[in-house]
Amino acid sequence: MTPGLILGLEHDRHAARAQRVRARVDLGSRHSKRSERSETTADTGTAATTLAAPGARRELARFLKAKRAALDPRANKVVVTSRRAKGLLREEVSRIAGMSVTWYTWLEQGRPTQPSPAVLDALAGALKLTPAERKHLYRLARPDLDARVPSALATRVTPAIAALLEGLAPHPAYAVNGAWDVLAENAPAQALFGSFFASAEVPPNVLARLVLDPSWRELFVDHDRIVESAVAQFRASTAASRLRDPSIHAVVGLLSRKSERFRALWARTEVTDVPAWRKTLRRGKRLLSFDYATFHPDSEPDDVRITVYTPADAQARAAATRLFRGG
Repeated sequence: MTPGLILGLEHDRHAARAQRVRARVDLGSRHSKRSERSETTADTGTAATTLAAPGARRELARFLKAKRAALDPRANKVVVTSRRAKGLLREEVSRIAGMSVTWYTWLEQGRPTQPSPAVLDALAGALKLTPAERKHLYRLARPDLDARVPSALATRVTPAIAALLEGLAPHPAYAVNGAWDVLAENAPAQALFGSFFASAEVPPNVLARLVLDPSWRELFVDHDRIVESAVAQFRASTAASRLRDPSIHAVVGLLSRKSERFRALWARTEVTDVPAWRKTLRRGKRLLSFDYATFHPDSEPDDVRITVYTPADAQARAAATRLFRGG
């Protein structure tokens, strides 16, 4: 065999080997892309017909960014040398949640996705969400998992609710809709808070009264903490309907225009459930303590809630009774 022929055969063998390697690489690449597409389809539910609305996706993006920025890298065992970004990076959150950084980035970018409950649960754990924040995450990312279909907000109370409010006297009580607009109040509520319908400057809305009414700042001893909680409650309770109901947009728009404090609190994107707590109110020289609770009456529109203030002790009950009788 001549040297030229040997070299030619060696060249052919090398070329064939390189071709086989390229074929394996191409096959692996196609398999990887196929797997990625399959995983993306499974995670995002592209075959499904129900996706979060664009407004909900934008709200979800803001929420995820805020919660990620609030995380302490050291508490999450992340070694930090120097960085400008607050909290954890997207890569770090995705690694803790056990999901791809691309998939998490899509969520923060507000892309049309439909994450599975398992993905949302993992994400809630990685972001250390509270139970209220976890519910908020689900409302924004997977509204289809909530069997209740939001209806139009109530604009008036039924005769049964009006009778209920009167029957709750001497406890102050009022009814609100999903935008926290006050629909009706009883006489004790008027005596304690001042009528919701008496002001030409502040609309009959609980959040508006808390944020804009100077008399309510004096009325509630722990006013700042109450406002912070109320804004977070409002964001949580209106998540399902805020993105489509103009009356809720109107409340947020009004308070954003008139209150720098509200704008700052709203920008935090915090959410919380309604707490069971005791509120202390000033009436002249008296301090009256009330236990505060809300409930939904059966057979009423989904968004109607009754709020009741119950005197917390015998002294408060006596003082409240005198107040409600005009004493």
